[in-house]
Parts: sequence; structure tokens; C-alpha cells
Amino acid sequence: MFKKRGNFSNTFNSGADLIRSVEYVDSEHQETIFIGGYRGTDSVQIAFSTKNRDLLVDLIAKFRALNLEVSNLDSEFLIIDLGTIRISTENKESLSKFLDTIDEMNPIGKEVKKEIYDTLGLKQISDFDEFVEELKGMINESRLEEALEKALSVENEDILYVVGNYCESISRLEWAIQCYQLIPEGNLHYHESNYRSAHLIMEIKNSNDQSEEFSSFDMLEEKNDHSLLDEEKMVSYMLKAEENTDNQRFIDIVYHQLSGGDGFTPDVDDVRVNEETLFSIARKTKSLRHENAGLKEENHALLSRLAMLEKELMKAKKDKKSEVSGYSSRGMFGKISGNSSDDQGDLLENSKTNSL
Repeated sequence: MFKKRGNFSNTFNSGADLIRSVEYVDSEHQETIFIGGYRGTDSVQIAFSTKNRDLLVDLIAKFRALNLEVSNLDSEFLIIDLGTIRISTENKESLSKFLDTIDEMNPIGKEVKKEIYDTLGLKQISDFDEFVEELKGMINESRLEEALEKALSVENEDILYVVGNYCESISRLEWAIQCYQLIPEGNLHYHESNYRSAHLIMEIKNSNDQSEEFSSFDMLEEKNDHSLLDEEKMVSYMLKAEENTDNQRFIDIVYHQLSGGDGFTPDVDDVRVNEETLFSIARKTKSLRHENAGLKEENHALLSRLAMLEKELMKAKKDKKSEVSGYSSRGMFGKISGNSSDDQGDLLENSKTNSL
């Protein structure tokens, strides 16, 4: 049984720093839960010490599976040394995950756990199944926003995924995606939730194409552009899903369609959110720019040739018109025809001469 030592709300000097701390000690099993934090910050450190080597190994494996070992920009990290597992972070979900895992592998007692949660301002679910049923009832009554708000009010990494699964089961696919997209990176269900989101969009899109009706999909902004937005979101979600060959092939195909291709012969392979993809796109863009420049030069030459041909055609038409006009204004004998008396006299004289 764990017994409390110290008071987390009080502060005292420890070297140059003011620190808040409390310990829960189980003397019988030689286990200690230490909670500490520096005054003026929201960062909290929790350390669990044990002499049970097997328990320590199991906890290490569990925490690694929960992605609690790797450092990140939130200054969250896990330290394993001399029989102690320690986490220091401002992320309340991570703190809750750390404590829940210890309690799962090595029960610390409901009262102690509740006291630690209250001390750290963490919210826990007293009865998970009952809580889920309450959320399902809200969803059945089309009170999704209320259900999501309630789900987000507790520190539990499973709840949004469970609610998303339920929305799928009752064919509320848009709602399922909304649930999945609230699951933060680092959550055990993060990759799977994005995988599910991408495939649900594809399912919605296929259904819309067959019925020729536009779904009331809240995440899509404009009816006329919904197909393009669907594909963009599919790629976005799949990039956050688990990395494997099938998922990557799916990303490459949809990305090729987004860039105007047919999806059958992607010209940018292994699309990822990294510099290699950017370099590949840059190389492709450079090639297209060169090709476009060549086409512009060819087009300019063709336009110049066309202008010259049009000019020659206009000149030919003008010359022909002048020739026809000149012939009609001169008589059969090359004289200028007309109705003047002089002209008529000349014609009469010529007629007499010819008759003799």
C-alpha cells in the first residue's frame, strides 16, 4: 500500500530552485511514485521506482509502444535509470497515460490514483463503459458536438477512437472522421485513425459519385470542388497513417491524380512529408518548365510564320483584285470605254473604215 509523503502544493528550496513535490511510498514492495514540478512552470515530473526487474522491463516495453520514450518539441521525455522510469512534460494526456499504465501493470489503488489525478488537475473516468454508453446516447440523438465536448473533457486516449468506431457502425461516416481527426499525434490510435479517415472519405466519395448527390460533409467547403478536396484530404490523412507499402502506393496514386495524372503511372514515387519529396517535385517542375519554355519558342515561331502567310495572302488578294479591276475598265481593244461623244465618233469612224 502506498503512503503519502510531502505536499505538492507547498514549495521549498532545493539548491537554487523552488520545487513542489510529493511521494507515495510502498515500503513492503519497495516502490515509490514521485511527483515534482518547478514553481512558475506547468511542467510536471512523475517518477516510478521499483526493485522488480520484470515489472520494469514490461513497463519499458509498454511505454515504448505508447511512444512515450522519444523526445519532442514539447519537452516530453522518458528516462530510464537505476530502476526508475521518469517522465517530465506539460502534456496532461501523457501524464495520465503514464499513470494509467503503471496502475494497469502494478495497481496503485483507487484512492491514491484519484488523489494524484486531483493533485495534477487530471480528469479520469470512473466507469469507462458507462461513459461510452452516455456518449453513444448523445450521438443517437444527433448531439455530436456535445458528445465530442464531453469526450474531450477527460484524459483518456481510447475514448475518441471508440466513439469514432461507433459512428462508423451506424453509418455516420462524416462524424466518425471528425472523431478520428481530434485524436492527437502520439496517441496509440493516431496512425489508425488517419488510415480510417482516408478510407472513409473514399467510401463517401464513391457513394456520392454513384448517387450523384452531394453529401453534407462538413469538412468540405464548396460543392463544386468537393472531389479535389476529397483527394487532398485522403493524401493528407494517409501521410499520417502507418508507413507500409500498400499505404504508400495509395498515396502515390492519389497524388498523381491530384497533379493531373491518371493515377496508373505516378511520376513522383514515395510521396512523403519530407525533403526528398520536395526535391522530386522540384526536379519534375524544372523539367516541365524547360518543356514549357520550348513550347513557347515553338509557338512564337508558328505565330510569326502564320502572320507572314496572312500578309502574303492579303497581298495576293489585293493584286488579283487590281488585275480584275484593270481588265474591266479597258475595252476589248485596249481603249478606255465610255459614253462620251468623242468615244462614239471614234467608234463610228472605225466602223466605216472596216466596211470599205
